Amino acid sequence: MRYLIYDGDCPFCARYVDYLNLKKRFPDIELLSAREHPDHDAVRIVRVSGMLIDDGMAIVDDEEIVHGAEAISMLSGGMTHGVFFSSQERAKRSYGLLRKGRSAVLKLLGRQRLGF
Repeated sequence: MRYLIYDGDCPFCARYVDYLNLKKRFPDIELLSAREHPDHDAVRIVRVSGMLIDDGMAIVDDEEIVHGAEAISMLSGGMTHGVFFSSQERAKRSYGLLRKGRSAVLKLLGRQRLGF
């Protein structure tokens, strides 16, 4: 099974998942909010690897993990209508800035970071 692990309380993450219609585009992927399922095996795999969901979404396929800008680029790949992350180069350039924005918005909304 393949999982997309994200912070379900993050408005950016949740909107991005909705925007891409991921369940239609990737019917074999299960969307998993790390906040709602912190003890799920796929979330544990990411945590044990040392990657932080606070630093970006992760795709887990068996034991393989794709994280952050690379995961976003993979999900956006092939889209031609101006998606910000349709290439890995653009994703890497802009991802750090968006992570900072995410942290600021969570703080303004009174939501805690996941801590993992």
